[in-house]
Amino acid sequence: MSRVNMAGCSSHEFRAVIFDFDGTLVNSLNAYHVAFNHGTSLLGLPKVDKEKLAGMLSMGKGLRQVLLELFPQLREDQVQLCAGNIRKFFYDIQREQTYLLPGSLEVLSWLSDRGFGVAIATSRAVENEEMKKSLTFYGIENYVNVVVTAHGAVPRKPAPDQLLEVLRIFNLPSRSCIYVGDSIVDVRAGKAAGIQTVAVASGVEKREVLEKETPDHIIDELPELIRIIESMNSGTSGL
Repeated sequence: MSRVNMAGCSSHEFRAVIFDFDGTLVNSLNAYHVAFNHGTSLLGLPKVDKEKLAGMLSMGKGLRQVLLELFPQLREDQVQLCAGNIRKFFYDIQREQTYLLPGSLEVLSWLSDRGFGVAIATSRAVENEEMKKSLTFYGIENYVNVVVTAHGAVPRKPAPDQLLEVLRIFNLPSRSCIYVGDSIVDVRAGKAAGIQTVAVASGVEKREVLEKETPDHIIDELPELIRIIESMNSGTSGL
């Protein structure tokens, strides 16, 4: 990953952008759905509809919680086995069935060229080093300065902890950052952290659902973020 000198961005009101990962920068829902049903099928469990699974993910539910809510009859050892199978199969098919969303590389490059700090706060419960391998796979590792995952004891979104950790690493106040995500819990996490929040309707949730969460801004495609940042830093509302 690249390093950023935040002191060099002193002319910007907004100096860093924090992104959610899945559904915001990367389209991975189809692959996750396939992997989920593959893992549960190994225990003889019925298939789960993609929209139902997406709705649970949008509420910030982790894999263990999703499995227990859908299949309360599972023992703890079965949950652990099933979750492990789902994760393994997801990473097996990641190369073929996931991809950067349109505009992701354009926006990341634009931010990097202008000296903005870029962070990823993901709900993936993997170690940071494992997440960095994914960034390398998608070819975006040189555009990202900080990665914070939901591994270990880190509270999941909508808790603001991941975003607050990014602010701590960047040594920036919340007013100097923007958070971009595609789900209900992303909007709620951004608000809880006191960060301007941009909802992008490219992932697990529809625009009308995101609008009910009243983010500061809502966009349909990621490149629209550039106009928002330009208008914010020029002192105009832009909307």
